[in-house]
Amino acid sequence: YFRVEEYDDAIPYYEQLVTDYPENENYKYYLGVCYYKIGKPEKALELFKAASNNSDLTTKNIEFDYYIARSLHLAQQYQEAIPYYKAYMDKITASTDKDAFKHTAPKIQIEIERCQHALELQKTPAAVQIVNIGNVINSTYPDYMPVISLDEKEMMFTSRRNTTTGGQKDPNDLMFYEDVYVSVRNDSGVWQNPKNMGTVVNTPTHDATVCLSADGKQLYIYRSEINRLGETFRGNIYKTQKMDSSWTLAQKLPAPINSDFWEPSTSISAQEKTFFFTSDRPKGTATQPKDRDIYMVKLNKDGSWSTPINLPFNTPYEEDGPFFHPDGKTLYFASNGPKSIGGFDLFKTTYTDSKNAWSEPENIGFPYNTPNDDIYIVWSADGRRVYFSSARDDSYGGKDIYIATSNTTTSMAVMIGNVYDIATNKPIEAEIIVTDVVTGEVAGIYLSDKTTGKFSLAIPSGKNYSVVIDEDGYLFHSENIKIPRLADFQEYRKDVFLTPFKAGSREILKNVFFDTDKAILKPESKVELDRLFALIKTKKNVHIMVAGHTDDRAPHDYNYVLSQARACAIVNYLIDKGIDSSIFFAKRYDETEPIESNATTEGRLLNRRVEYTILDMEDDAHNTYAHSTDISLLLPGDLRYNDLLKDFKEVFARDMDLKAPELNKMLYYKANFISGVTKELTEYSSTRLNALVDYMNQYKGMKLKLIPHGDLNIPADKNLLIANERAKTVYAFLIKNGIKSTRLIMPTSLEVKAILGDDTATDFTKSKSVEFLVTDL
Repeated sequence: YFRVEEYDDAIPYYEQLVTDYPENENYKYYLGVCYYKIGKPEKALELFKAASNNSDLTTKNIEFDYYIARSLHLAQQYQEAIPYYKAYMDKITASTDKDAFKHTAPKIQIEIERCQHALELQKTPAAVQIVNIGNVINSTYPDYMPVISLDEKEMMFTSRRNTTTGGQKDPNDLMFYEDVYVSVRNDSGVWQNPKNMGTVVNTPTHDATVCLSADGKQLYIYRSEINRLGETFRGNIYKTQKMDSSWTLAQKLPAPINSDFWEPSTSISAQEKTFFFTSDRPKGTATQPKDRDIYMVKLNKDGSWSTPINLPFNTPYEEDGPFFHPDGKTLYFASNGPKSIGGFDLFKTTYTDSKNAWSEPENIGFPYNTPNDDIYIVWSADGRRVYFSSARDDSYGGKDIYIATSNTTTSMAVMIGNVYDIATNKPIEAEIIVTDVVTGEVAGIYLSDKTTGKFSLAIPSGKNYSVVIDEDGYLFHSENIKIPRLADFQEYRKDVFLTPFKAGSREILKNVFFDTDKAILKPESKVELDRLFALIKTKKNVHIMVAGHTDDRAPHDYNYVLSQARACAIVNYLIDKGIDSSIFFAKRYDETEPIESNATTEGRLLNRRVEYTILDMEDDAHNTYAHSTDISLLLPGDLRYNDLLKDFKEVFARDMDLKAPELNKMLYYKANFISGVTKELTEYSSTRLNALVDYMNQYKGMKLKLIPHGDLNIPADKNLLIANERAKTVYAFLIKNGIKSTRLIMPTSLEVKAILGDDTATDFTKSKSVEFLVTDL
């Protein structure tokens, strides 16, 4: 049995010989080799150590030092392994018959370097807890290559258990062929018994999981090809798609991804525009070694894939199991190159846009990696959990699936939810478009599940995204997701209810942007407004009202004008794009219809919004609105509409000039100063004070009390002096321009002190100004 390498069968005989002849170190040595060959280095090590006292044996068996070195290495006794590797290498160097040795000196030198590298990595282990995922998922057979859904509710993996499709064994290793299995995690977080995915996905030969798209609708698998002798001679990547609740027949991916060689694994970006795969295709000249490398292709505009790029971090050894993280920049993979501590190790590299380059790969270290094969890694979207394949002491059947948990998070966002009809609550298969609002580039297009309405999206950090949920016959719904580059992981769970396109339906435009206190559309608004344009232009006889809302931070009258000006800006954009102006109306709502509390920053942000409403779909309805007495409703071409587009602040000033003063209320007129300045008015303030003089001459019985404010964040005693001096400057200006002193009341120092005490450190609307309180009419 030993000579024909059937080590499992040889073990019982050698065990009996060791029992019968305990002094014979040769039997211990050969039994140790058997255990080493079947992957039990700890048992082998005990026997090798017992046999090491026999110098004749260690001299005669020239591989002895190698076997004990490897056993120590695999048992993670790196320091102890190095001297045995060196002793073995010394024998090779000194020997005149190099062919007598099974290993070369350069290869042994690499193993020494791996041990030294392991000793360094042990000094800085990762702060993670690694556990076997358990015997619900893992079996007494090899289980590996996990892929998980974005919400971690579903796991698919590869197994060589005895329930494989066809029930046949691979003649190359006498193990059952690979099949794909799926397990679902219940609401309590417990994984349920796996199920074979059936003949739609699995065949009688090798079928293995390699990648699941971010939306969970595309499963990529490896499938082997068998020759007439039953031998696997190559394998390629296939794709199956989820339609309703079932999967389609897997289809082979075209060139340039697949070739006449071996493509065993792959990963696709969350936006499905970048594709990584492993292949052992030739790299150029015939003298180059044939090994697995990782390649990358990009999606072309015509839907084809670009020419594969052999990534720069590949080594002359084997690279496999790529996983491109949903953060859009980090690639994990396995390599058995020189920087491995033994077998395949897990590495990561990061792509930097500004440098257009991948970073030097980094071994992710202990406790992820061991001297055995650690491979096929996938991360949870939040970066807290890692699923990967490894063979460890607590494995149930050789390769098992393990999970590592840490406290770190990923800088990205995940949006998970369901899409329903707002009237019927029935699920909708809607299109979900993710767009970079700055560049206008579509980052990804997805579909919600037809049966459940479920969707899941991964959104990288560092950009401002529009997420639009759209379906024919409905108003589109939009969300804005902006994640700073270094922000913590964010999860948005939101069920979306689409409103049918009919009279009375309305929707908020969440990706329309204005600068603070302005009514000019920012360029980032183009993505959303172009989508609204595309929706409206397909409809006949429709009439649309665009309405602006504000929070309650500014005065009511100011909000009234600002909200209508912003509505006019949107209407005008759509008219300029080619929509008939007669279908539009612009309405102002100011702060009077909040959808959230104005007490919080988040609430005020939601209240500052613009929405559109389908007024009707009747051909002759325009005249009804054109003759409306509602002064808050404007038609394009109205004098006020045009004036708002030119300068809404002038419209506001004109409104205020026409508005009668109210007793014990502040006038909208205000004098502003530059920080620290008390004697000199700004040019704008001089203009507004001249307008105040005209206003006071119109209301000759009106008396005003001056209310001065200081600068923010300066000492109170200095601020008191500044505020008093500013009041004197404004008082002098008004007297000089004809206002009688009997109509102006200067505050006392105690009153100014009280005013400053009431001012908050964040109220920029009052800072550096003098206001006017009406005390008499």
